[in-house]
Amino acid sequence: MYKEINKLHFNEHHNIVNSTGGQQRQKRGKLVEDMIEKVWTSLGGTSTNNKFPTQRGDLEINMALDRNLYKGDELVGMVECKAYLDLCYLERAEWNARELTEYGDIKVPKFILALQPAVASASMEYVLAGNHIEEVFFLVNKRRSSSKPLYKEEYYEDIDEELFNRFYSYFHSLYQNS
Repeated sequence: MYKEINKLHFNEHHNIVNSTGGQQRQKRGKLVEDMIEKVWTSLGGTSTNNKFPTQRGDLEINMALDRNLYKGDELVGMVECKAYLDLCYLERAEWNARELTEYGDIKVPKFILALQPAVASASMEYVLAGNHIEEVFFLVNKRRSSSKPLYKEEYYEDIDEELFNRFYSYFHSLYQNS
């Protein structure tokens, strides 16, 4: 599975080199969603991006993280997918996870998969102390740098096999224990 995901990453890298910054970020976020889909379906599950109602008093909105993981008809996890994870993306994911848990009554593990870290460790630890995001996974060791972006040929990095295996083991365990 690692080789398939790394090949997907490599091929997509070459498809976005001539895109604008916003297009690249969007395509790389979609790439992470595609990775989730490929890995989860390889285990036998299905994945959607449907939203769920959350309600505060008389007010209701529909919310979701990027991918919802199902085993059969049962929702077993939710994933936020990012090209890179900086503080504002982490805070938003944590807020959404909290809203889904407290006001949508969705009690499944919620986690983040990102290609690269871009948040300080102390900030990440602080946000995650809210206990609404169970785990954060990164696939590339190199910290994001706006002056050395991953999408440029000279800064491209393969997905780290050890980091991928950590993420894959979590997925496998989530599927098996659901």
